Amino acid sequence: MKANQQIIWINVTTSANWNRPVVGVVRVESELKTHLQRLYPEGFVKECIWLGNQFVEYLDKQESITEGVNSEVKDPVQNKEPNLLYPVLPRRVALEMIAQGFLSIMPAKLRPIVSRFLLISKRKIARILASKNYHRIRAGISREHSSDRSTVSFKNNHQESLFNAGDVLISVGLDWEDPGLLEEFSRLKEQEAVRIVTCCYDLIPCLFPQYCVSDVATRFTQYFIDLANNSDLILCISRQSENDLKQLLNQTGAAQVETQVFQLGDNVPEAKDSMMSDEIKSILTEPFILFVSTIERRKNHQVLYQAYHLLCQQGKKAQLPKLVFVGMAGWGVDDLLRDIQLDPLTQGLILQCNHVTDAELRSLYDAALCCVYPSLYEGWGLPVGEALALGKIVLSSDRGSLPEVGGDLVTYIDPWNPADWAAQIWRVITDLEYQKTLREKVKSSYQSRSWQGVARSIKPKLDELIEKPFTTQVLYPGYDCMSEVGKRIGPVIRSNGKAGILFTGPNKAMPAGAFRVTIWDEPNAREVGRYKLSFLVGNNVIAEQANLAIQQAVGLNTPLITMDFHLESPVNSLNVQCQLISGELSIVRLEIKAQ
Repeated sequence: MKANQQIIWINVTTSANWNRPVVGVVRVESELKTHLQRLYPEGFVKECIWLGNQFVEYLDKQESITEGVNSEVKDPVQNKEPNLLYPVLPRRVALEMIAQGFLSIMPAKLRPIVSRFLLISKRKIARILASKNYHRIRAGISREHSSDRSTVSFKNNHQESLFNAGDVLISVGLDWEDPGLLEEFSRLKEQEAVRIVTCCYDLIPCLFPQYCVSDVATRFTQYFIDLANNSDLILCISRQSENDLKQLLNQTGAAQVETQVFQLGDNVPEAKDSMMSDEIKSILTEPFILFVSTIERRKNHQVLYQAYHLLCQQGKKAQLPKLVFVGMAGWGVDDLLRDIQLDPLTQGLILQCNHVTDAELRSLYDAALCCVYPSLYEGWGLPVGEALALGKIVLSSDRGSLPEVGGDLVTYIDPWNPADWAAQIWRVITDLEYQKTLREKVKSSYQSRSWQGVARSIKPKLDELIEKPFTTQVLYPGYDCMSEVGKRIGPVIRSNGKAGILFTGPNKAMPAGAFRVTIWDEPNAREVGRYKLSFLVGNNVIAEQANLAIQQAVGLNTPLITMDFHLESPVNSLNVQCQLISGELSIVRLEIKAQ
């Protein structure tokens, strides 16, 4: 492995900017970073962050995000808050809640328009803030952190590239939120020879647009097409996601990119009693059933509410445990939450918890009577794996990839059938022998998936990318090069009777090694004369042949010239330059091959 040359970079933009309870995408990004750094030699795996319009190196010695460190911890004496009617939220969460409230009071006909406006505004504001943050960092303004976090610093020149040819960039965060990222992936891949590794979590917006906002289905279809075009490898979190992706790419005629399935880890950090809120402590005092998920239509909290309503109608309310929803409210659930709040039959039985720390979540998992997951479709279903890893009984939907997670250890239920959910929930809470059988089966048979194992599963593919041989590059001067004295006609550059630079380009990134360049022209268009051929890295000439003769072609399949050169280290700006001294040439293509 060329550890002294290539570097694996991990884009940690999502987790570095996250200040809310950890969700699946954030956990994946953070855990992959942590465990890949442990698998490779020190300094081989580095972190970068997307700031507005470029990647910069990210240097942060903070603890893993899964340890539940709060990036907004303040001094308790200097920042003591008075008793308030509502708890204070982090700024980003508060802004999102304001936007959601504004959208909710809009007339139904205006909501798609307002939603789209908010989405566009969010992206523009994010770019402005990123740009301001970048210039503050460049000006040497430090950021303040709590005692649990060290100073964050960035390293990169705005005009310099962070990457060398042959480096690998892994990006598994919320990449779809910034269209500029895909454009940069394309540029890095084509111009700087960086190998791009991305992630497909699921194709839910394409498969089930009814569960999404506005025109998200159209946008995500194009997103996956662009992702395939701009990636060397796409990681898929399940076989289901991989199959869905390949089917979409086949249907749309997109690039058939290489894929790799990597199943997610399921460890949940240990609980610490001192970190628990009064709300969580109160929940732990009574029996409860746990559902861990953002509250949105696709997650299907509706069927659990309906199941509890049916059980209450049957006169079983007094025997029912609490039903605890852990997750923030998302789009399209206002009516459901209002029904739960106002329904006299289920009132007091269904609880919602926001901003739960990892330690609190572990306590809830440990104490839950069982866990439920009625989602209408999933790319993986991380909470199912987490519950099984802790030996919990799980009742789950049978859709999407959920059977991949639970195998034969989960009780699967039709997500559209509240009567079946009511029956299975009642059986679990009343049949103690059945409870015991299910619990013992999980504890004896479930094979936990560690994040270290997840990192090991993708390491061979990363090694292949690092060691991937240089493939022959075919350049067309009319498209890839510039000319001072020639005329560009499609892919061809033709001289026009003047001396000077016939072509120069393509300012291309190259790995270290020995290479051979073959230049093809139009033999019938040659006029006897002389030219000079140079290879430059920046302004430095690394190889050159002067006073070359333009001769009449011996045959139509004979190239103009073949020349070798060597690069001691990767470069980001190789140019081939042809200076015409006299005569005439029409250059058709250049081929660069590794020796």
